Amino acid sequence: MKVTKNILFLGLVSLLFCHKMVVAQDGTKDKGDDSTAFFVDDILAVGRVSWGMKAGVNYTNLHGKDMAYLFSNDESTYKVGFQGGVFVRTALNKRFTLGHELMFNQRKFGVLLSDDGGDYSSRIATGSIVLMPINVDYAVGRVHIYAGPYVSTLLYADIQRRDEDGTWFKDKQIYGSAGDDESGNKYLQKMEMGFNTGIAYQLNRRFLLGLNYTQGLSSMFQYASSYDVGDSKDHIRVFSRGFSFSLAYTL
Repeated sequence: MKVTKNILFLGLVSLLFCHKMVVAQDGTKDKGDDSTAFFVDDILAVGRVSWGMKAGVNYTNLHGKDMAYLFSNDESTYKVGFQGGVFVRTALNKRFTLGHELMFNQRKFGVLLSDDGGDYSSRIATGSIVLMPINVDYAVGRVHIYAGPYVSTLLYADIQRRDEDGTWFKDKQIYGSAGDDESGNKYLQKMEMGFNTGIAYQLNRRFLLGLNYTQGLSSMFQYASSYDVGDSKDHIRVFSRGFSFSLAYTL
């Protein structure tokens, strides 16, 4: 009899426990469904790859402690250039994406030069291939925030100068050559490294409008021959920086 009572008591406790479990499950059913859907969406997003084209304008200048060493003053004005290229994006989940870009970038920098006639405004023009190997992109709704490093290779460069008659010409010596010992002209580095960060807005499934900031971390000007030309300066601290506005199209 005692055993029977114990069995009945245990059975009643079990029923009550099961009832509470069912109620708790019903109360969190909607929340569980949402969590499951979110988890499934994350799983489906992992590894999703998209690619497309990107183009826009940039607005760049130079800065650094040695601006006056190269030019007539220590200031540089912003000039407008253009850029265009391709991108690939790899999704990690619904929020995070890894971006990879390969761009052609034409940049211009306003500088002040001097000759026998006095100071005059000029500009440096460069063309580079820019690789952004990895940008970490975080999305909040339609807004994307991203950042990452970049490395660029210089393809060509020139600076506007005036000859003795006052005629303008493009001086390409600023690009440098194998025989240039820098005794007369300092020339641009062939490689540049830096970082970029930006914000973009997803207009629709295909189009993305972005604003980007870049900051060079390596000197823009070569100075490998300072010892040979008898100059004590062994590093020229002049760096690039700029903004760009672009429109990306996902194929």
